[in-house]
Amino acid sequence: MPANEGTSPARLPRLQLFGRFRLTHSGNDVTLPGRKARAILAYLSLAVGLAASRAELSCLMWTDRGADQARASLRQSLKELRELAALHGAVTTTRDEVRLDGDRFTTDLNEVGHAANSHDLPTLAGLLDEIRGDLLE
Repeated sequence: MPANEGTSPARLPRLQLFGRFRLTHSGNDVTLPGRKARAILAYLSLAVGLAASRAELSCLMWTDRGADQARASLRQSLKELRELAALHGAVTTTRDEVRLDGDRFTTDLNEVGHAANSHDLPTLAGLLDEIRGDLLE
């Protein structure tokens, strides 16, 4: 049974990808971990449900470090994300991959896409009116 069965999208944690990147839960801002952990969360949120390899993430985020140090830094950032109560269970990892479970949170980008695909013009107009800034500004 999905973790959010019976949970309305309004009660799910919400990532704002347009404008200033932020996470809200139950209407409150959630303090996000370090800059690299936020970057990983933003990156994964653009391809919800698809896995990114640990090698890919460590190469993207820590270009200035050796492979061992980059892997250690990735482990630390993933630990910070997994410990974030608002995203409980949303960040899943295996030995080789990292993924974000789209059933455990929502994003403004996904909400816009859903409203557009379902031809819900009033909702789409409201969401577009709320957008302040570029994608991952």
